[in-house]
Amino acid sequence: MMLYQKNFHFLHTLGFAECMLKPQETSSVNIYTGKKGYLTGVKQAEGREILLHSAYDPLNEALRLIAGKEFSKQGSIFVLGLGLGYHLGELVNQTSSELLIFVLETDWDIIRAAMQVIDFERILASGRVVLVFGNLSEIRSILNDVFSIEDSLLKLLKIDFLDFPSKLNSAVEEVQTMHRIVREVLNSHYLAMNDEINWMLRRLKNTIKHVPYLARAPYPSQFANAWSKPVVIVLAGPSLSKNIDVLKEWQDRVTIFCVNTVFNRLLDYGIIPDAAFSIDIHSDLAEKHYKRNEPIPKSIVFVANPGVDPRCADLFGKHLLIFGGGGYFQHELAQDMGSEALPAGLSVTHFAFIVARHLGASPIILIGQDLAYGQEGQTHSRGCIYDEQNTMLSQNDDVLFLEGYEGGEVSSCQTWKLFRDWYEEFLENNFSLVINATEGGAKIKGTRQLALKDALKQYVGLEAEKKVSFGDWLNSVKLGVSDNDMIKKIRNSFELRLNKLRVAESICKQGVRLYNTIENPQIPLELKNRHLLEMEEEVKNIMKDRWIFYTFRSEFIRGMSAYYNMDTDSEKEPPEVDILRKAKSLHDLFENLRSYLIEFAAVIENHLDH
Repeated sequence: MMLYQKNFHFLHTLGFAECMLKPQETSSVNIYTGKKGYLTGVKQAEGREILLHSAYDPLNEALRLIAGKEFSKQGSIFVLGLGLGYHLGELVNQTSSELLIFVLETDWDIIRAAMQVIDFERILASGRVVLVFGNLSEIRSILNDVFSIEDSLLKLLKIDFLDFPSKLNSAVEEVQTMHRIVREVLNSHYLAMNDEINWMLRRLKNTIKHVPYLARAPYPSQFANAWSKPVVIVLAGPSLSKNIDVLKEWQDRVTIFCVNTVFNRLLDYGIIPDAAFSIDIHSDLAEKHYKRNEPIPKSIVFVANPGVDPRCADLFGKHLLIFGGGGYFQHELAQDMGSEALPAGLSVTHFAFIVARHLGASPIILIGQDLAYGQEGQTHSRGCIYDEQNTMLSQNDDVLFLEGYEGGEVSSCQTWKLFRDWYEEFLENNFSLVINATEGGAKIKGTRQLALKDALKQYVGLEAEKKVSFGDWLNSVKLGVSDNDMIKKIRNSFELRLNKLRVAESICKQGVRLYNTIENPQIPLELKNRHLLEMEEEVKNIMKDRWIFYTFRSEFIRGMSAYYNMDTDSEKEPPEVDILRKAKSLHDLFENLRSYLIEFAAVIENHLDH
């Protein structure tokens, strides 16, 4: 039990829940000492007894499981099934020190049994093992977080799977689902990088144009927990129609936040929100969501990420620009300004919720947050911008079913499920009084369900006085730094970014010079190979800067994927041809990166004097 207690304390420090690690009264796994003195075990599954490891020599069995398999030296391997961990220890010992090992396991009886057999702290000390424990939904969430780490993406260019035999024997469908989850999450990250550099460039241009507003915006720390009033967040779900009349009746007594998709609907209905939220950087945001025949009321605060279309901000009289969700550039800029970034969640809805919570709003009341299709298959409330683009259930293959607000099940989709899961995970770890007054759609665990009228009566009160203007209050929050001083800080930050781009460009030039040397037929083969390794090292030197890597990662990953994949054909060609081919691949990567670096640098240079 000493090893178990050691593992218990170690895994608990990593964030695993104590209740999952503690011994249970009953377990489906029975551990015993085998014929050669090693611990082994039996798993009870659907009336069957499944031997987890050899009853004679589980170490030799683990070696045989790995023997003959050719794992990539630079990639990742996904081990589906922990067992008692013998094969995990051998994988660490027998594979390249550059190989990343993900261990997926859904069975906590198995995990608790392995805690009696292997030393998790010693295995994780290699820095190569990622423990992915939990149900299938939790596994998807963990992988999504890990795959978001820049360093891990290069390790995922080549992936292999190792199915643990007893896991495959006891839960074949679960193993198949884990295969699918890994590929789906990986594909979603790669798809997200399509055209990513152009998105980054647009975000940079928009942020620069927002500098006058950024110079006057208070820091998140300056308005933290300073607006401890009820706030209604209005979303564009089909059930909004149930509450819009009540909202109109109470609009003079309660603070109203709304997302851009429902902004015009509210104004057309005679409801003036206190703040409108946006994080979308599409170029048509202003035309789609904020363009009106008459001016937007000056009392409304435009709350947005500075990467959004600046034409939106110009339509409003009050502004609150908040860093977050824009990659390392925004985080570095916020730090240079002495400010902070807030998380953005997965959607503008989450962004509005995070800001309300940061303000100290209590309770936060959600309406129109269906996260499900309406009774007629519609995705949005009538009168919203997407009302004419409603996706009917019969036309959507991505339909799944979630627990409903009023019980039973409602039709939803994977994206909305992810949004709901984000809420539930957040509320499980961060106490907040959140009232879901949608009166339809999916249930969100961790929220209290009340009709909007009842929630307003209870937390605002029928006799409440006219509300304080959120915009006027926000204007009273003093930054403490003059506009000119803040502009200087911002300018210095952009000059630092410009210097990073120039350093990276110079490295690209050096990479091209190395290629030109390799091309010289008079250069000895040994020296060509040395220069090739220097080219590869120069790519890694560029990637050391977090902002540069995050901004241009799609090009890095495309180029390095092509480079590493050339190893499979190396034995078929003469060494000099192989070196030239690989060098040309890195040369093209350097040239492509250089063109992007020059374009980004030009954007900053053109605005520094303004």
